[in-house]
Amino acid sequence: MAVVHTHTEAGVALAMLECGLLPVSMAAVRFHKRIGYYEFKGPGDNMGDRARLADSLGPHMALIMRNHGLLSVGGTIGEAFVVMCVLEQACSSQLRAMQTGAKLMVPDEEIVDPMAVKRDGMNARNNDMNWQTLMRLADRIDPSYRQ
Repeated sequence: MAVVHTHTEAGVALAMLECGLLPVSMAAVRFHKRIGYYEFKGPGDNMGDRARLADSLGPHMALIMRNHGLLSVGGTIGEAFVVMCVLEQACSSQLRAMQTGAKLMVPDEEIVDPMAVKRDGMNARNNDMNWQTLMRLADRIDPSYRQ
């Protein structure tokens, strides 16, 4: 198991929004009804709070920590990293659209739900393929990281 936790500008900004992550992009659809929300109450060195954190994550691979940041998990480092990359993209896209001031077009549940279910069947394969792509890119840039 692996965990990735970030405090990126987009992730923290979205974590401040009451609406949370909306299914307004294909990246966000991946997390439709598949993301937890955690009411952040300070550093995670309180062992009792760790159970609350795990409960908030539930069966999901991603968590929005209110007013704090993002968290993803995976069976491997690669999986947790790719999940975080997609979540970050979803947050960034939503925030950019919101900055225009125009009304967001949120698809109806009967459209989003089947799309999210279809994505469920593709996620594991896509996570692995995307991680392998990132590793090949890193190898081309500077293979010395493997030493």
